[in-house]
Amino acid sequence: MNRPKKYISGKKEHCFRRPRTIREIMEDNQQTAGGKAPGTQNSSWKSVLLHLVLVLAATALVIIGALALLKVYTRWGEAIQVPPITGMSRADAEKELRKLDLEMKIIDSVYVEAAPRGIVMDSNPAPGSKVKSRRTIFVTVNANSARRIVLPQVVQLSRRQAIAALRGSGFVQIEERFVPGEFNDLVLSVTDGETGLALTSGSRLAYNAPIMLEISSVTLMDSLRIVNQALSYDTPAAGVGSAAAATAQEAPAGSRPAQPATPDEDDPDDWF
Repeated sequence: MNRPKKYISGKKEHCFRRPRTIREIMEDNQQTAGGKAPGTQNSSWKSVLLHLVLVLAATALVIIGALALLKVYTRWGEAIQVPPITGMSRADAEKELRKLDLEMKIIDSVYVEAAPRGIVMDSNPAPGSKVKSRRTIFVTVNANSARRIVLPQVVQLSRRQAIAALRGSGFVQIEERFVPGEFNDLVLSVTDGETGLALTSGSRLAYNAPIMLEISSVTLMDSLRIVNQALSYDTPAAGVGSAAAATAQEAPAGSRPAQPATPDEDDPDDWF
C-alpha cells in the first residue's frame, strides 16, 4: 500500500490520505469476517429471535388488555328491555325509564285531535327492545295545539293557483264561496271559515283551520244585473197600484170613486 505523504508545518505534522477504493474496502471486510469466532453468528440469530418473541408477546398483551377494557366500557352481556311507554304522559314515561337507568329525549311532535295532549305517541327503540343501561330513548309526543302555518298571499290570484298555494303550505280545510264579480275565478278575499273575520297574508294559523275563499263569478254578476233590471221595471207599476189602494181606503163608505179631472172647456188656462 502507498504510504501517505507527510510534511511538517511549524510544530504540527499533517498527513494526507487518499480515499479507499471499493476493492480495498471489500478485502478489509473479508479479513474481518474471517477473524470472527465460530459462535458469533449463532448468537446474533438468537438475539433476533428473542427480540421478535418479545415484540409478539407485547402485542398480544396490548390486544388482550384492549379487549378487556372494551368489554367493561360497552357492558358486554348486559341488556335492559325497553318498557311500553306509549300512551303515557311525558312525566310518567320519563319516571318509568329512569327506574331502569334509561334516559328520554323528545325529538318530534305530532297533533292528533282525538288523542290526549302531551302523551307519548312513539318511541325508538321500540318497546321490548334490548338496550344497554344509560341508553337514550327517543320519543314522539302529541302536541298541545295544532301545527301553525304561515298564510301565503292568495288574494288576486286565480282559484286554481290559490288552492294550490294553500295546499302546498299545509292547509287541509279550504272552502269556497262565489260572489258576483267582473272577472271569473279570481280570489277577492280570504276569511276565517268559523268567525268570518278577514285574514291577511303572513298570519300564522293552525293547519286544520277552515279557510274561506271568496271567488268572483261573472255568471252571478250577469244574473244580478238581470234581477236588478226586472225590479226597476216593476217598481213604477207597484207605486201606482199602492197609490190607488190608498185612495180607495180614504174614500167614505157608499161614496163613488173620484173621477179623473178633465180640462174645463170654458177656462182657457186648463188647456195649457
